[in-house]
Amino acid sequence: MSIRDQLGGTVRFGYDLAGQQTSLTDARGKSWSQTFDLLGGAKTTTDPLGRTTSMAYDTRGLLRTKTDELGLAFTYGYDDAGQLTSLAGPTETVTYGYDALGRRTTAIGGNGTLATAYDPVGRPTSFTTPSGTVGYAYDDAGRRTSMTTPSGTVGYGHDEANRLTSLTPPGTAAIAFGYDRDSRLTSISRPNGLITTQSYDAAGRLSAIAHKRGSTVVDSFTYGLDANGNRTSVASPAGTESYTLDALNRLTRAVYPGGRTVSYAYDGAGNRTSMTDGGTTTTYTYDDAGRLTAAGPIALTYDAAGQRLTSGGDTFAWDWAGRLTSATVAGTTSTFGYDADGLRASSTTGGTTAASLWDRAGAVPTLLSDGSATYLDANGI
Repeated sequence: MSIRDQLGGTVRFGYDLAGQQTSLTDARGKSWSQTFDLLGGAKTTTDPLGRTTSMAYDTRGLLRTKTDELGLAFTYGYDDAGQLTSLAGPTETVTYGYDALGRRTTAIGGNGTLATAYDPVGRPTSFTTPSGTVGYAYDDAGRRTSMTTPSGTVGYGHDEANRLTSLTPPGTAAIAFGYDRDSRLTSISRPNGLITTQSYDAAGRLSAIAHKRGSTVVDSFTYGLDANGNRTSVASPAGTESYTLDALNRLTRAVYPGGRTVSYAYDGAGNRTSMTDGGTTTTYTYDDAGRLTAAGPIALTYDAAGQRLTSGGDTFAWDWAGRLTSATVAGTTSTFGYDADGLRASSTTGGTTAASLWDRAGAVPTLLSDGSATYLDANGI
């Protein structure tokens, strides 16, 4: 089976008799392959550089062992219900505990214990980590009404359509949100008097944003869009930027106020191969696995797992789980620690360590604080 794009590039797929995808060959002719066991579990995966990851499963189809591209071995343990109870890596073992309803209550790793509590209907009411406890309260409809952190309580208001209408950070007045009849965000009113309005075109795409304080327009942006929804222009008080895209919706040209023009070229796999800014061209090269190996005069290197080790004079190190443990950038080194969920728990730079606290109640954890700043995420602000 193959797919041919509008510019003539072809991607090919291979399948076995069970309909499982066994190979992918990109438009450059570089191939990835995988094999399966009798139960349909992925047994091996191999990239164009010949790096292989292998997996083995038990009779229930549960992953029991894995050996990655670096040769690191991982072992997985489960209870009778098939819940993951342990993950043993080369230098650390993480264990997991559950309540009678199968909800995870603990995760214990080298950097401490994570504990989760639930209300009678299964909603998380608190997450306790070495960095502190984050608690949650809900209304009868299951909507979050508050989140309590070591720095204070955040309040949330909702309308009958379950849309967030207000967010009240600790110690400040509320931020208010308005919507149109299609539930698109139309306004954000902040305690400092700054009001943001958002407009949409007939297709429901964001077409304009304006920031006002009273009758004064602080800043504004109007967007032009093509039939595919790609942004083709941005008009602001600073001038108009325009963008040109190819048949694969890739940016090929940008023109900025004052006439500055930047153009881009790509290979068959969609990797950017050059950028021309004025009279200066920067070229980019890639290895067979599609990793950037040079950006102009800057060389980049990777380990067998595809983790970046160097970028020019900057260096990076990773742990057994593929997490960044240290980065030296422009001569400054930062180190990082992680909790049993794999989230960053601490960072140390110049002898100063900052703990990280996370909101874990959503589908994707979001950072709440990192020692120097506090973050709240609501409707993209």
